[in-house]
Amino acid sequence: MKYNLSDSLENPSSLKSGDPIQLPPVLKGGWPIIGHLPEFMHDKGALFYKGYQELGNVFTVKIPKPIVVVTGSEYHQWFYNETDKSLNIAKGYEILKYAIGEIFLTASKEQYKKHRIFLPIIFGRERSLGYLNAMNYEVDVWLDRLGESGEMDIMDEMRLVTRSIAGHAFAGANFRDELGSEFWEAYSDIAKSVSIILPPDWPLPRYKRRDRARAKIRNILGRLCQQRRQAPEAYDDVISLLLNTPLDDGTYLDDQKAADLWLGLIFAGNDTTARQAAWCVLLTLQHPNILARLQTEVEVLNDSMDAMSFRSLPLTFQVIDETVRLKPSADMLLRVTEQEVQVGDYQIPAGWRVVIAAGSSHYLESKFSNPPLFDPDRFSKERSEGKDQYAIMGFGGGGRKCPGMNFAKSEMAIILAKLLRNYDLTLLTPNPKTISVLGGAPRPSPTRISYQRKRSPVHPMQLN
Repeated sequence: MKYNLSDSLENPSSLKSGDPIQLPPVLKGGWPIIGHLPEFMHDKGALFYKGYQELGNVFTVKIPKPIVVVTGSEYHQWFYNETDKSLNIAKGYEILKYAIGEIFLTASKEQYKKHRIFLPIIFGRERSLGYLNAMNYEVDVWLDRLGESGEMDIMDEMRLVTRSIAGHAFAGANFRDELGSEFWEAYSDIAKSVSIILPPDWPLPRYKRRDRARAKIRNILGRLCQQRRQAPEAYDDVISLLLNTPLDDGTYLDDQKAADLWLGLIFAGNDTTARQAAWCVLLTLQHPNILARLQTEVEVLNDSMDAMSFRSLPLTFQVIDETVRLKPSADMLLRVTEQEVQVGDYQIPAGWRVVIAAGSSHYLESKFSNPPLFDPDRFSKERSEGKDQYAIMGFGGGGRKCPGMNFAKSEMAIILAKLLRNYDLTLLTPNPKTISVLGGAPRPSPTRISYQRKRSPVHPMQLN
């Protein structure tokens, strides 16, 4: 697979002959050659919002190749509906193929159709009940480890607990012994390697570490696959599901493809959920009135939370939804045009990148009152500002909508509720910032929190 850097900025060969077409207007202020790349790397949300304010719902930025940004529910719906038609999702995320292979998000339309048979089983009701048990157990383990009092970096801790939840949910209760620390060290090298700016086939140290890590993970997961093939009756986890579920044509996945799909599930949900959960905690602590109301809401919970418990947590889920709006882990979604397409008054040539972005769409005053304000009540039944299914793009939409959305929201709800129920928290870093390395996924800057236990700990019992 060769990553092509030779696409011209205007790509004239993709234009139809005949009457000239009207391209989306280009945002002013870009630098020669590199265009808007410095602004994109510093704060792409602010860049996209400036473009919307100056040019409207459809405009182009160059980083340095052109990216067309479309804003608003109508354009989001078009974006989702045209995915796997005139818009290619796999080409949009080609950089990820080097990290996790051709699976789910990075898969072609044909491959995705082949593999999506697993998704309703993996995220169906029956397995979801087991996932809730894993979430409760791993959050209790984490809280028990925190001890009576101390300080923590919230992003480090969220990354730790969400990895434990993912490992337990998808590989079983013995994941610590089976995966070992070697797996997570290699996984970190893969996660850190992804960049929308740097071509993924350059001979850079980060990519050499990525390739070594991917080979190491394939060896680890290959061993787990073999164990499950040798004693299938001893396992009932996602790895065994991938190995033992027939595809539509009656064939089965080989070990390498099953390992890649399993890694893709971890990759898609782990760091994104960790960043989102960290912001849930931080935004709550920055707003004492919301914190007080949440503490009252979670006080009545039992030690173990189930689907029925969620019904008594409306504010908790409103906080999650508002965090997804203000601080989404997936702050832009990317596609590549398969052919020339018309959007509003403009034509977009084939081979151009098209994005929808939270930096512009999540701050529309036509959809959200006082958009910059952290206001979870906007998602209450009384106000229903989140009623428009296309207004929020944090989990995508259409046929490629994130299948793990409910898993992620349940995970964040259990983390937030149990943390606030068991500890008094104080934000030590007063103004956490959003940082993004090389234009990648945003996360909180290093942020310290102090904690003091306020109730006796729950000592979790190992699940079978």
